[in-house]
Amino acid sequence: MDIAEKVAEQMEKVADDIGNHLPDGRLKDALQIVEDMAQNTAEGAHVTGELISKVEEQVESWIQQINFVEEAKKTKEEDDGAAAKGQA
Repeated sequence: MDIAEKVAEQMEKVADDIGNHLPDGRLKDALQIVEDMAQNTAEGAHVTGELISKVEEQVESWIQQINFVEEAKKTKEEDDGAAAKGQA
């Protein structure tokens, strides 16, 4: 869980706790808006974190595939070079 998500969750909790002690009215309504925004921010941060993790995994997979292909090419070039020396 990243910092933005933690802060948003704490803000939501604080707004909820304060709201529970306020009488109905504009201030309580405004606090409800803050609580809703904090909840949406926390959810957005969580989804963003998951997306970043998936992108990192995919990039790592691509890097491994590229390294495998490069190693295969290098091995083939070395084998071809050794075969050419053997024929000379």
